[in-house]
Amino acid sequence: MVVALGPKRIRFRGRVAAAVDPEALTGSLQGRGNADLRQARIAVRVTYTVRPDTAAATPTSVVALVSDADLQGVLADFARTGGIPVANALMEEFSRRVTEEFARDAAAAEAGGAPESPQQPAPPQQPLQAHSLLWAVIRSKLVQFFAWLGLRRGREDAR
Repeated sequence: MVVALGPKRIRFRGRVAAAVDPEALTGSLQGRGNADLRQARIAVRVTYTVRPDTAAATPTSVVALVSDADLQGVLADFARTGGIPVANALMEEFSRRVTEEFARDAAAAEAGGAPESPQQPAPPQQPLQAHSLLWAVIRSKLVQFFAWLGLRRGREDAR
């Protein structure tokens, strides 16, 4: 797998194991990998559950994902300096785009057509804008700062 952040590319080599419980509608992915960059290592566990959305007017599924990552080396440095808000912004964008794609497939099926196939490519996606990632980092750091200020004020008021 290659992860690209702007001009920087990190190539990971590793293994992923998948476990699925179709009856419980749950599963997990576990992966470990090393990168070709300054002792960068990652271990990731993703668990998911699928459940029907009983509030939806049409049959709809809700997928809940929980991800835990252990980063070491340069990746841990990246996470400490703003990588977590960037990763959260990327996951939000991924979720939005997957939802849009499934909605297009559902609309095509309702209209009597087949979902998009490899012969019918999906409309081109706009690349994720750097300013939206930067804003996610700034917003996250501001929230942390204001929380710190609130805790600090609370301690001073208690004295």
